[in-house]
Amino acid sequence: MKKRFMSVLLIVCMLFTMIPAGFITMAAGSDILYGDANDSGKVELEDILLIERYISGEEVSINLKNADVNGDGVVDKIDSELIREYLVGNLSSLTPVLHTIGFNTDGADPIPPIQAGEGYPFRGEMPTPNKDGHFFVGWVLADGNTYFQNDHVIESDFVLTAVYEQMAVMQTLNITSFSLSDQLPSVGFDVTGDFDSAAKVKANLILVTKDGSDPVKIEVLDNGLNYTVFTPEGFKPGATYELTLGDGLTFVDKEEMIRTCYFIIAKDEVDNLQHNNKVIFIKDTEEMKYTVGGTVYDVLAATLLGNGEGAEHIAGTFTMSGGSLAVGNIVCIYENIHPNDRDYTNDANHAY
Repeated sequence: MKKRFMSVLLIVCMLFTMIPAGFITMAAGSDILYGDANDSGKVELEDILLIERYISGEEVSINLKNADVNGDGVVDKIDSELIREYLVGNLSSLTPVLHTIGFNTDGADPIPPIQAGEGYPFRGEMPTPNKDGHFFVGWVLADGNTYFQNDHVIESDFVLTAVYEQMAVMQTLNITSFSLSDQLPSVGFDVTGDFDSAAKVKANLILVTKDGSDPVKIEVLDNGLNYTVFTPEGFKPGATYELTLGDGLTFVDKEEMIRTCYFIIAKDEVDNLQHNNKVIFIKDTEEMKYTVGGTVYDVLAATLLGNGEGAEHIAGTFTMSGGSLAVGNIVCIYENIHPNDRDYTNDANHAY
């Protein structure tokens, strides 16, 4: 009986040594047969060829879990080379040593851990947590250092912690008005609404002056499709107004929420500058010379009349031919256009 038992045991051992290496790899990896990229049930040369086609970009049917024999999260040339080494007998198994990468999401929804092969950086897709009011910055290791996925070689289990930055508080801007400038005194505003008379539209309008100008009377004209708001005597040139529409009215071609218009009426510039009639105007000539502080100048520049130190008077002399001056005269020396002939609303004439 003992001899028969030993014989059975010997047969079992002999059969075990005859089991293909691919089957042993599958057993070690549970339901994963590492290297069996085509799901044929065994590891063979066809698996290498399929992986190489996949790497080249062909659309193929491939078991990516089986094909990732080093467990780094991607299928690439490393995997095909490992299968080749296995088939020629240089590797006894394709089953990688796996370690767990855990995730501390710091208040975001939990993320399940992933498995990564020992001896390689994990290059698969890393999860991104979503935390309300924050945006995700990255993952850090237990020592606080940033986790650089392509540089961190997997050697053991570890946990990554999410790092966030708080989002700025966003405020919604509701634009409810618009503005116009340089409008003619006869300007009008087209409005629309569910009203059956111009009088009812007028009753839902508010016009106020914003610069202290006298108020003006507005009228409403029924145009059939809409209404025009205007003032018969015209708006005052230079004045600023605010026109606000009541409920049920909107400006034509404007969003419904826009209910107020600020507008400025254009005003022509008028030169009302009056000069002192006691001023004596003298035009500068090439012969005239000016002595200030002992220095002679050909042109009397405004900067020569002030020294920046608060002096009340700058003394000097000048030479001129013709005419006469008396003590106490106020003199204005100019170079180009006579001050009385200048248009002070035109910047081009401001050169003295």
